[in-house]
Amino acid sequence: MTALLTPLALLSLTAGAGYLLLKLLLAVWGQKLSQRWRYHSALALALLFLLPLYRLWDLVPAGSTGRIHVTLVTTPHLPAFHWQGIVQGLPVLWLLVVALLLLWDGWCLLRFRRQRQGAEPLREGPLVALAQEEAQRLGIRQPVRLLAAPAVDTPMLVGFLRPVLLLPTQDLSPADARLVLAHELVHYRRGDLWKKLLMEAVCILHWFNPAAHLLKRDFLYWMETACDEAVVSPLDFAQRKQYGYLLIDGANPARPSAQGPSVPFAPSRETLERRIFTMLHSEHKAHSALGGVLAMALAAGCLVTTAFAADLDKDSKAEPATTASVCVAATSVGEDVKLEVESGTLTPGEEVYYTVTTSDGSMDALSLEDMVDLGDGNYQLTTNVNGEDVIVTVHVDEE
Repeated sequence: MTALLTPLALLSLTAGAGYLLLKLLLAVWGQKLSQRWRYHSALALALLFLLPLYRLWDLVPAGSTGRIHVTLVTTPHLPAFHWQGIVQGLPVLWLLVVALLLLWDGWCLLRFRRQRQGAEPLREGPLVALAQEEAQRLGIRQPVRLLAAPAVDTPMLVGFLRPVLLLPTQDLSPADARLVLAHELVHYRRGDLWKKLLMEAVCILHWFNPAAHLLKRDFLYWMETACDEAVVSPLDFAQRKQYGYLLIDGANPARPSAQGPSVPFAPSRETLERRIFTMLHSEHKAHSALGGVLAMALAAGCLVTTAFAADLDKDSKAEPATTASVCVAATSVGEDVKLEVESGTLTPGEEVYYTVTTSDGSMDALSLEDMVDLGDGNYQLTTNVNGEDVIVTVHVDEE
């Protein structure tokens, strides 16, 4: 389990930096970017939270100089604080929170399924005809199932394997029904239920990272506004206002903004005003040159962070160096202590001398074989400098 936390932390670091870059781009050029661009950018970052793309950097050949770095550190000899117990407990804590979140989601799913109780299939009538017509217009080939569900307060798409449209009433005018059905069928075509599940998986695995939860919140909003954008793009301003009235009529202050495993038509009250304003002023710019340039900028930024994560991952797996040329002849540590490394070759276990020179001119000869091998190329000993115990740590890391 401990080995799992390192790649998880690297994924969180990489995707979290990508999210900050996305917010920066939106702060500067957000007014010129479509909701669809935001929607797809959030999806790309969600994959960055889950896929260890930084491992691809291992495929890039790296030249070897045949040298090693020697890092010399001195610290006062203080009582050791045992971090081992805390570090070993982190995987248990992570797994416990993940299990609790999964149980909560399972309970929410069971509670949500009650809304389908008493739902009756609609096999004919005006709504069925309109639904099939809109499905054909959107290029949906499989038949769309409609259920009349008195327990729901707004039309919504539910079901992962066999999606269905739940409709609370059948007394909508044909024009209003067409808009509502078009909205839900865009969700249907895009597979937004599965993407919503993807975001939930990101938040469960990275529950410790605020960026994961902020990304989910933004994605759920952009998922709806991108759908609104697709529906109203061919409409004039008067028709968009009518669409806005439908959102207002269906909004429910008691409905949470992220309602279970579904994508409802009407928003919660907390996002209603912002969503209507976005819809009324929405313009289709998904293929604009600026959107393409910023998408490449976001990809380049994420590439840099994956390279950084790959370097950290490589350092965490570095093996102790064997024989190599010393590239640092002398390294100063602090104001009073200087450790001088003799040039030549350095082999762990061999008698290689270091000289500690203090401010008063006294010297101590230190041998590598007298040091404690800490593993991973780290060696340590305790010596007396100016009457005080000093811990000398030598780290050998091959380039």
